Amino acid sequence: YEYLCNSSNIHYPKVDRDRIQAVGYEAFEDVFEAVASSKTGHADLGMIPIENTLGGTIHANYDLLLRYCGSVYILGELDYPVKHCLLTKDKVLSPDDIEVAYSHPQALAQCAHYLRKHNIKPMLHSDTAGAAKMLSTTTTSSTGQAAGAAAAISSRLAADIYNLHVADTDIQDVSFNHTRFLLLGRAPSPYVALHNTPIPTKVSLVFRVHDTPGSLHRSLSAFSHRGLQLCKLESRPVPPDMLDETTNLETSLVDNTSDDGEAYSSPQ
Repeated sequence: YEYLCNSSNIHYPKVDRDRIQAVGYEAFEDVFEAVASSKTGHADLGMIPIENTLGGTIHANYDLLLRYCGSVYILGELDYPVKHCLLTKDKVLSPDDIEVAYSHPQALAQCAHYLRKHNIKPMLHSDTAGAAKMLSTTTTSSTGQAAGAAAAISSRLAADIYNLHVADTDIQDVSFNHTRFLLLGRAPSPYVALHNTPIPTKVSLVFRVHDTPGSLHRSLSAFSHRGLQLCKLESRPVPPDMLDETTNLETSLVDNTSDDGEAYSSPQ
């Protein structure tokens, strides 16, 4: 199997390289395309972040799940603790010496209080590992500062790979900083049925309701009446006019033998 991630990206769990070949992609949609393709050499599996306890929902990936519906399936999920490090080129720099820090917007948001405390200006980058790589190969930042006054927010692994110094560790604003990942595949998962005992099973749905009073309430009551626990509920405006909304819903089942198709077909 192939596990899609940037090998030094803090966003992703470690990979068992004896069993899995890790392949990095620049954009989340590249992961979906690789999994959806049946061509030899593309990915059997993909993993994407979907939600963080500090940064919230990664809406772009919910949009991609809808766009690739029928071509890509959710096989499972993983809750992974995220620990951010402040990386520099100069070993003698303290956090108070740093003027700018580069990282992915989610990582910057998760360290916002720390950056304000040390008067460090956040600078956007496409991913955490890429920010570390850029810092290791440049002499000046895009704002004109010497690279010695710049930093990257990434992982300790990225520091080892790109020969950077760890100026500070665990700089996220909340110690309980977890990211939820989805495991993607080209076919529905057979794995849950292989367990000998019932385990919680989650179903993800997206639907629209009529723009009338009580329509959402009536849709959700179908789950309550059948004893189904809602794990997540979020509405998103639909482009281009942004007047209609889709509702993303996740519900937990007691086990995979329950016949709850009636609940799924009830929303109107």
